Formats: sequence, structure tokens, C-alpha cells
Amino acid sequence: MTVRPTRHSRLFRALVRLLPFDFRFDYGGEMEQVFREQRLDAARERGRAGVFGLWLGLARDIAITAPREHASDIGRDVRYALRGLRRSPGFAASHTFLPVLAVKPLAGRGFNEEDDRANGPKVALISEALWTRSFARDPGVVGRTVLLDEVPHLVVGVVPARADFGVLQVLAAAAYARSFADRGAAVSVDVWRPLQADPAASSRETHPVFQVGRVKDGLALAQQELSQVAADLERTYPRSNTDRGVFVEPLDEVVFGPVRPALYTLLGAVGLVLLVACVNIASLLLARGAARLREVGVRAALGASRWRVARQFLIENLVLALVAAAAGVLMAFAGLRVLVAMAPADIPRVGFYFTRLSNVSAADTTATVGATSASCTVRYTLSSWSCRRRRGSAAAVCAPAR
Repeated sequence: MTVRPTRHSRLFRALVRLLPFDFRFDYGGEMEQVFREQRLDAARERGRAGVFGLWLGLARDIAITAPREHASDIGRDVRYALRGLRRSPGFAASHTFLPVLAVKPLAGRGFNEEDDRANGPKVALISEALWTRSFARDPGVVGRTVLLDEVPHLVVGVVPARADFGVLQVLAAAAYARSFADRGAAVSVDVWRPLQADPAASSRETHPVFQVGRVKDGLALAQQELSQVAADLERTYPRSNTDRGVFVEPLDEVVFGPVRPALYTLLGAVGLVLLVACVNIASLLLARGAARLREVGVRAALGASRWRVARQFLIENLVLALVAAAAGVLMAFAGLRVLVAMAPADIPRVGFYFTRLSNVSAADTTATVGATSASCTVRYTLSSWSCRRRRGSAAAVCAPAR
């Protein structure tokens, strides 16, 4: 026997359809049961007026709840989409990789042998940039869980910014077509996970691993030994290792070699522009000092020594240079993110070096320009004043008496 829904049940279900599907699926049946009991109680106690008031309350509650639940669902979808756009590139490394590079975690620990075994635990290291950007440098991030390829991984440590030694450049040099460097954008490694190499699960026809090591007796001996190993592998596995050799080269040549000429050219151009700016500023300060010849004469006439006048000019120029340098550093930091974002992918660690170089350059330029311009201003002003003083004395001696 089939029980047909009443008119009140059909109207209730029509109103509930204003709510999101997940909400109706989780709570729809329970809400209908509660409403049925409330309707019967209202009809028994207050009649039609009570039922009408119950319907008004239900309509008001749904009108308030439905937009809020839909907004919550849309917010979850937006956050998920943003997480998809913010996917961080990862890199798998053995437990000895970071120690070879002398990289120590800022928080937590690095990988160990247990983490690196085949089918080992799901653990990960995050970069300092990701730690700052997503976790506000919270030391409690160690022990939290992050999703890597939709799989939960336990964060065991945070590696410093210098750990990104040029992974993308190494991948590009090794002709990995699917590397991030081929995308033409500057991408840094934000997540590190253990390699967990499993010979039984990997085919010899694939070569997805590169090695970094420290050479004890020079590149030539390392090249000779590894070439012998490659030759033995070629004889043992002719199908997968034919024409597969080993080429040993310094890591800095792999990372910086392709871009070193362009960087030196850019450094020279920036140095010339800086030199022109310094010369122009020094000329302006000299002109300003020349306009103060009368002031220097008055100071000297009142008993100021040459060193006292020179110290006054030096302090004035250094204060001016410090204020200008502070303003320049603030402007540089404001545009730093834009410049780093525009940098090509084949320039490694551009943000790490550029931040420190801007501070050093600002300090050096301030000291150099301030001291040089002050020295030139003092020499020119004092020399001009002395010359005028001598000419004035000679004119007084040679003037005929009246």
C-alpha cells in the first residue's frame, strides 16, 4: 500500500528545495518529520491560526537560511579553486640530499633513512617561502598535515630559502621536458618529499633521477670513475643503457652558466647608470657648495678651522645621502615583488639574492656618494674661499693711498 504525501508535505518539500542539495540530503528528512509533528501540535492547540503562523515561521527561517548556506557552498568552491591555483611545485629527494648541500632545517627535522625507504611514511618538508606565505611562520606547522596530490602528508620540518639551489635549472639542463622551467615562469620549490626509490616498481628504461655530490679529488677523477661505471652498466643492460653516459660538471656552471653573460652585462649597465646618477648628484652638491662661499668666509673669519668647516659639510652631505638611501630602499622593496615575479625562470634564486644585494648596494652607495661629494664640496669651497681671500689681501696692499 502506497502512502500519498499530503498537501502540507508537498508544500514543505517545495520550500525545502530552496536549500542546497547537500543540506537537504543531510537534514531534509529530519526537518520534515519535525515539521509534521509541529503542525499537528499547532492544529490541535490553536487550529488554523496556529498552522498559518507555523508556515510563516518556516518561510522566514528558510528565507534566512537558504542564502547563507548557498553562500557557504560558493565560498568553499572558491577556496578550493584558489587552492588549485596556488598549487606548490614539489621535489622528491633522498635523505642524504640536503645534508650534502649543508642545508639544515629552520624548524623540525630533515628526512631520515626510515622516511626514505620504499613505501615509507607520507612526510614532507616545506620551504621557508611557503611557511611564511601560508602559515605566518608558525613554529607549530611541524606536525600538521598538508595535501600533496590529494594525499595527506605530515610536515616534519621547514627548509631555508637557500635550499632552492637551482633545481629547475638542473632539470632544464637534463632535458626534462615536463620540468617547471619549460613553462617560462619563475617557479620555486615549495614542498620536498622523500624519494622513496623502489627498484622493483621502476623501469630501467626511465631515468628520472639526477645526482648531486661533493668531489674530493677533482672533476677529472670523478668523471673517469663514473664513466667506467656507466660503461659497465651499458654492457650489463644493453637495452636500457646503450649510449647512456655520465658527464660530471660543477653545479654552479649548470645553474648559472647559461645566464652568467647576461647577468654580467646587466650588472655593467646598472653600474654605469649608478655612476651617472652619482656624478650628477655630486655636481649639484658642488654647485650648492659654491653658493655658500660667503658663509664659509664668515665662519673662517669667526675663527672656524678648516677641519671644523669640512666636518660641517661632511655631516650635511651624509645626512642627505642617508635620507635618500632610506627612501630608495623603501621604493626598492615596494617594487621587489613585481620585479621578482617578472624575472624569467632561468635566473635561479633571484629573490634571495636581490633582497640582500639591494641592502648592500644602498649602504655602499650612501657611504661612497656621501663621502665623495662631501670631500669634493669641501675642497672646492675652501679652495675658492682661500683664493678669494688671497686676492682680496693683495688688492688691499696694492691699493694707492688717498
